[in-house]
Amino acid sequence: MTTSGDGADGVVLNSTSRAELILDQVTTAGESASGIFLQGRGTVTLDLGAITTSGDFSTGVTTSGATFSRIDGDIRSVTTTGEGSQGLYLYADVIDLTGGSISTTGDDASGAYLSAAERVNFTFESITTTGYASNGIGGWAGEDFTLTVGRISTQGDRSEGVSVLGDADVTIDIGEVVTQGESSTGISVFSQLDGGILTIDADTIQTAGDDSMGVYVGANGSETTLNLGNVATGRTTPDGTTGAGSHGVSIEAALKATVNADSIITRGAGADAVRINSLPLADITVDVGTLTTHGDGSRGLYIDMGEPGRVSVFADTISTSGAQAHGIRVENGGGGQIAVTESITTRGDGAFGIWAELRDQAQVQALTVSTQGDGATAVHIEGNSLLTLGLGDLTTAGDQAHGADVRGVQVRGAVDRVATTGAGAIGVQAVAQDGVNLEVGRVRTSGTGSVGVSLTASSESIVTRISDVETTGSQAHGVQLDASRDVSATIGRIAVSGQGAHGLVAHSDFAQTITVENGVSAQHGAAIDLTGSRVNFTLDQGGVVRGGEVGLRIDAWDGSRVILNGSVSATHGPALDIKGGATHIENRANTIIGHIDLTENDDVLDNAGRFTAGGLSDFGLGDDVLNNTGLIEMIEGTAPRTATFVGLERLNNSGVIDLTNSVAGDVFTLDGVLNGQTGGRIGL
Repeated sequence: MTTSGDGADGVVLNSTSRAELILDQVTTAGESASGIFLQGRGTVTLDLGAITTSGDFSTGVTTSGATFSRIDGDIRSVTTTGEGSQGLYLYADVIDLTGGSISTTGDDASGAYLSAAERVNFTFESITTTGYASNGIGGWAGEDFTLTVGRISTQGDRSEGVSVLGDADVTIDIGEVVTQGESSTGISVFSQLDGGILTIDADTIQTAGDDSMGVYVGANGSETTLNLGNVATGRTTPDGTTGAGSHGVSIEAALKATVNADSIITRGAGADAVRINSLPLADITVDVGTLTTHGDGSRGLYIDMGEPGRVSVFADTISTSGAQAHGIRVENGGGGQIAVTESITTRGDGAFGIWAELRDQAQVQALTVSTQGDGATAVHIEGNSLLTLGLGDLTTAGDQAHGADVRGVQVRGAVDRVATTGAGAIGVQAVAQDGVNLEVGRVRTSGTGSVGVSLTASSESIVTRISDVETTGSQAHGVQLDASRDVSATIGRIAVSGQGAHGLVAHSDFAQTITVENGVSAQHGAAIDLTGSRVNFTLDQGGVVRGGEVGLRIDAWDGSRVILNGSVSATHGPALDIKGGATHIENRANTIIGHIDLTENDDVLDNAGRFTAGGLSDFGLGDDVLNNTGLIEMIEGTAPRTATFVGLERLNNSGVIDLTNSVAGDVFTLDGVLNGQTGGRIGL
């Protein structure tokens, strides 16, 4: 069937009951000359071969007038070349069509528009449009809308691949969607009523223009599931980069949403890989392989929850390279889980690896997080309940770029390795009302004021094990612990070298139990400074405590107990400086080097190891006793040495006081009573 005049439709079918139309080929050449023109109220079955129109406003297959009850059948190909010439433009109660290809080349020439009061079921191999405002396929259904297409391609601006409005369930299955123009989203779905189910499956989605998202869903509370392969928005050419505002996936008004994707890449500014804005109390799940963004403000994953709901995030790899481009950002989230199995990498000022508000019990796990940029903290979590951490390797390079910064009601878990290089960049910081129970592995910081580990429990206790901390910046303390109740800490090794930097500083309103396994050193400040009601300190076998201004300082108003199986010393201050209630010191196997200052109460020093004395040791007021079953000796030197013990009421010696060394003239002064006991010796 062929026509060439304006207004000369190829076939006009007017049916009020049931009709079947079988044609191999229809061709029209005039304006306003549709290939097939359908009128009526009945049911029509199409068996069509090639439909071709070349005039403006000449649709391939169109309906007009009263709505058909049903249009079904098969159309092998539709081709139009004129402006306003859509491939298919159909209205019916039910549309059920299969077919091969649709191709349009004019402006305002969509591939297909399907509107059904009840259902649409549409399966085609391919749809291609090249003109302005020419969507691949659009439509609406009052009930179910099911769309299956192998490939959809559009080239013009404002030409979306899929644009569907649904009042009930929408199911879309696309092999590939490619759009080239601006404001040309790959797949766009709007739900007008909540309670529907929206499902989108797509293997490949590519958009090139600004404001051209890969997938956009206006969920309006409908349950939404996206199963995506590879999504890419924007492109880089010699003329620049496109894709500004082109999110990979964007879901608005989500109540229950699940996003599964293999890979999502965005190249433009302000283009998140995944962006979800939810309704209050939503349930959001994101499970992705790789998320990559290249623009400023382009986050890997952004979730904004109206009121705290549940969020579950699972990702293999996330990479961003723009300012303020967080790897993951969750605002006003509830409980749930964030788990990154491989890595998060950000390169930009203010680009956090993970930034999350989690208002209910939540777990955060990440194997590796690396950031480069001022203010780009690796992991920042805020919560109103229990936060459980499982963090691997955290690395930052920027001022105020912390490794882990966690604030909640309770904080538990582990942080394996942290390295920061900027000023004010704390390695690990945790603040919680109802207690901190955290295990920390290896921490390195090099910036001014960059504390290694800082833990605070504002109304409860701290329990921690910290393996290895080094800081090199001024005022960069190794470990700070501050609790309203008890502190229980096991320390492997701490080494700080900056001016004004202390090794371990702990404060509590109640008791402290501190164990040092390998040692704590501070080149200029205090190696260890402990303040609490009662302090129990143990230095394990072979451990070394070495400070600048002091080795071990304790202020415990209810008293303290110090067990030394290693050595304690200070470069220009006391090895031990203990204040508050009476202290009991047990030097069991190793060395106190230098002088000591003790409390104004009844102190006891049991020396079964070695006390290498030098300078003035002040035992303070009270009835103080030194029980020596080990060795008291003088510090080695090239000149005579002096050691003075003041405020010591009794020195009970059943060990050795040895003044024999390579230099004559050493003086040992004791203002109390020296009680020689069985086995006691003095070497002169």
